[in-house]
Amino acid sequence: MAAEIEVAAARLAAVRRGARRRACLYAKPVLERAADLLSEVIAVGERYGVPAARWDVDLAGAALDAISEVVDERKATLTTAEAEALLDGLVVALATQDPPIRARRDGWTVELVTPPAERTGYQHPLAVSCTAESGWTMTFNREFSGQLIPVVLMSAGFSPDEAQDVADLVARVNRGDAGDPFDGRR
Repeated sequence: MAAEIEVAAARLAAVRRGARRRACLYAKPVLERAADLLSEVIAVGERYGVPAARWDVDLAGAALDAISEVVDERKATLTTAEAEALLDGLVVALATQDPPIRARRDGWTVELVTPPAERTGYQHPLAVSCTAESGWTMTFNREFSGQLIPVVLMSAGFSPDEAQDVADLVARVNRGDAGDPFDGRR
């Protein structure tokens, strides 16, 4: 049992390393599902006599990409009412963070009122949106006249319970615990 837990932790760590090399943020359940897929792929390979070290591909990254695509497919069927409910749920879920994050909804965006931690170096509060076109995204809550607006995609589910996962991810960024997703090199 302890060996299985150790292997599962190693797979999750491999997937997290793969996530740092991608220009996307991943909710915890997406990372966990990718780690499960990675374990299954490695197990099948071993049954065929092919250990993970012999694969000439980033298995962890491939598992993460595959699961992320499956999760993100749901956005295409997201209705206006569902997206609005997710955004409302995000405001509530942010308030349950430790420490609580104050936020308000403005159309298709949830604007954080609680400023980012000083260590992030961000000059403006974060804003999160959720639409059928782009899924979950994060940017800064300000006008960027004449400049490109930095946007970070977030791979997370689209059920009311999964709004909490998005809140957890946004809180980590706001506290400075997730590196700087806007620099593309986390």
